[in-house]
Amino acid sequence: MAVRGRWGRAVAVRRAAAWGGLTAMVLGCGGSNGGVGSFASSGTRVSPSLYVVQESAPSPPQSGTSILEIPAASSGSVAPAVVLTPPTGLAIYSVATDSSGNVYVGGNDAGGALIAIYSAGTTRTILGPATGLATPAAFAIDGSGQLYESDSGSLAIEVFAAGASGNVAPVRTIQGGLTGLTAPLGIAVDAAGNIYVCNAAQVFVFAAGANGNVAPARKLSPGIGTAWGVTIDSVNNLYVASNNLGAASAIQIYSAGTSGSLAAVRTITGNNTGFHNPQGIQVDTEGNVYVLDVSNTAGVPDNPVVEVFPAGATGNEAPTRTITSPEWTNAGYGGLGLY
Repeated sequence: MAVRGRWGRAVAVRRAAAWGGLTAMVLGCGGSNGGVGSFASSGTRVSPSLYVVQESAPSPPQSGTSILEIPAASSGSVAPAVVLTPPTGLAIYSVATDSSGNVYVGGNDAGGALIAIYSAGTTRTILGPATGLATPAAFAIDGSGQLYESDSGSLAIEVFAAGASGNVAPVRTIQGGLTGLTAPLGIAVDAAGNIYVCNAAQVFVFAAGANGNVAPARKLSPGIGTAWGVTIDSVNNLYVASNNLGAASAIQIYSAGTSGSLAAVRTITGNNTGFHNPQGIQVDTEGNVYVLDVSNTAGVPDNPVVEVFPAGATGNEAPTRTITSPEWTNAGYGGLGLY
């Protein structure tokens, strides 16, 4: 797995523009010298929708990426409902959504790393040296609005206060040798505040309120390739997207509190699944599972697709439908939002 952490350059908020009923952020790039360019949006928001990152080339991450909003009820190849295009030089790495429909974007340009938050009528950007951001890989948001960020550049989990904005320090940072973090990617938070983060072949679980150089409270070892994506459903079942570069990849579902190498209660894997490079995962309120598969060829990040499985899916089961778009040709790892 390549960790991509050499991007740079900050952005500053300039003004807001209509995003089809939601207010979209318009950013000016150029750091302290003022802004040039803007984050353009087109289309009308539809709910529920999936949010994915489009890269301009398969690898390495390029400037010119965009965020696509694709209706979650879609099937086959469909046009996105909304396209957000960044200013020149801004590379987007990750996207997530919260239960209120706010959209969180992680990225870098020539001045440093940033997190930008879109919400109706307002825009916030977290950026600057106090933030500790290096390569924002994935996000989770708890019920109080706190923002959890896994950072594959600083090998840390950072927690920002609800409403954090500007050059602000996280309220908590989990970092150091005792954490065991070597490649943090997907992240989730349960209703009790426990933090789940994908780290190489395992999922680490940090206790609610964990801070500093602390060891995980427990570890989960799926035993299949690399754990890339993680999410939690309404009853605290844990879903892990494990990438083994092909049909041996799997979605594993664990009961709340599972640790060690205990078997999953359900595993979706096999040739019928269509898996090649599953890296992101979401579950809707009805239990349908959405899997971000970044390619249709094992090991090649092109022609991405979202595979949709029904509640209770298990074994070598085919998805009920797949979703892609002619505008979504290169995914890399950008996470998967659902609202």
